[in-house]
Amino acid sequence: AETGFPLFARSRLPGDRFRPLGAPGTRKLQDCLVDAKVPLSRRNRLPVVTDRSGQILWVPGFPPGENHKIVGNSRRALWLTYREG
Repeated sequence: AETGFPLFARSRLPGDRFRPLGAPGTRKLQDCLVDAKVPLSRRNRLPVVTDRSGQILWVPGFPPGENHKIVGNSRRALWLTYREG
């Protein structure tokens, strides 16, 4: 899907839903973080990258969002990295 620019980085919000690459459907971001055993102190510091509509594209430590994956007719790609510190 075409990503709606600009992109935003924000803190997680109650009720955030995310569909990681390859996942059959969306899940609560909170559940993804808990299942991945991300400590609470780190969960509150991780940026949530969204498009202009608020759809989550990426959270560090997880695959990109399924709805924004690179496909055969993709013309551009964005490489995001995150470093704590």
